[in-house]
Amino acid sequence: MKRVGKILIPLVVLLFALYWMPFITVNINEGGAVYRVPFASSLESAGDGKVTFTSLRSTYALKKDAANAMMAYGETACYGKTYYYDDANDISYYDYETESGIPSRLTYLYENGFVCDGWTDDDEIAWPYGDPADADINIDVQEAIDQENPWFVIVDGKPQNLHLYNEFSRLFKQGVCCYFRTMIVEGNERSLIDIQLLTPDNGAYFIRTRNADGIQDGDYARVTETEIDGHKWMCAYKKQYAGEEPVKLFCVDE
Repeated sequence: MKRVGKILIPLVVLLFALYWMPFITVNINEGGAVYRVPFASSLESAGDGKVTFTSLRSTYALKKDAANAMMAYGETACYGKTYYYDDANDISYYDYETESGIPSRLTYLYENGFVCDGWTDDDEIAWPYGDPADADINIDVQEAIDQENPWFVIVDGKPQNLHLYNEFSRLFKQGVCCYFRTMIVEGNERSLIDIQLLTPDNGAYFIRTRNADGIQDGDYARVTETEIDGHKWMCAYKKQYAGEEPVKLFCVDE
């Protein structure tokens, strides 16, 4: 019995350590794809922006090992988020989630392609109009239209230089890197919306909005014209999924 005890005690300690403590990350090959995952994990499903693995280890251990797995891909910051690019599968991870149970689950969240491709944090390159914070939001409407880098202007719902928007629309539909500033005048209220397409391969857009509340930044999977209640709106979408709720930017009815 003592002999059995000498064997069982170290075994129990080892199993407890494997279950609870962070360990190592390993590569697994599933369906032609290779993933970096916590030790003793198996692929459950992949697709629609998620890769889920199952394991008999604790969620605490999975979280710690998942953080190490992400770092193995290299960290890149762009569009206000941090990504970890998986070159082998051409996807960019941006977060992970765990779910307790038997088995426990670990899910990597991703976007297709190298999301940070073409990104720059140099405002002189990224925004040829200049930083929205420095713009004269009270500029005369005609001056805004006639300047060297003209703005698209909408006054009380009526576009003043629609040809400028049509040119931008043609470029972004072709996936050409482009920049666009819209000034919206509604009575005494004014706002600026800057749209930037820097990564045509995966359609990533970065949008800055300036209004009376300040400046807000946001990254979007796509920007497109959408008909809403009989009107043509320029809308942004956070994800590529069907049924995704649009964020209305401005109306482009003639």
